[in-house]
Amino acid sequence: MEKRRYMPSAGLAFAEEREMKKLSKMAKKGWVLEKFSFMGYTLKKSNPQHLIYSLDYQNVKEDETEEYYDVFRSAGWEPVTSSGSVHVFSAEEGTPPIHTEDESKAEKYAVMKNWFGSIACFLTLLAIASVFLMQESVIIQRFIFPASLALAVPAALTFITLQIRYASVRKNL
Repeated sequence: MEKRRYMPSAGLAFAEEREMKKLSKMAKKGWVLEKFSFMGYTLKKSNPQHLIYSLDYQNVKEDETEEYYDVFRSAGWEPVTSSGSVHVFSAEEGTPPIHTEDESKAEKYAVMKNWFGSIACFLTLLAIASVFLMQESVIIQRFIFPASLALAVPAALTFITLQIRYASVRKNL
């Protein structure tokens, strides 16, 4: 019997609410989130559960992790998995949401949009520099330029999506 399965992701920046609802539906079928995987999630087999999932975006220092998690635990949310500054929590259905105020939501989006903005800028500058150095190296021509461009586009699109979400939440403040 299968104990783990992979679930692809549409991208948290583009479909955060839909992804969390999808994970909740899977938990009701007995597949709970275990961890992030490449472009998706790893789910593990369990008893069916009525869970809701939510995200928080915070840069947490290693020595402050337990204190950070305790804040969420006190509100009924259990940490499930983290990757960098993206943290997933689960709770029983009916638990009050993690982010209820627009200020809290704006703070959440600000962290991620700044991170993706920096990555998109770096990759774009790398692609531009590669154009000027293409004649110097086959490695730049065949690998560095295409890779930096291929990564810069989704990073830029993610940044734009997060910027739009951030602006719409800030508008309500």
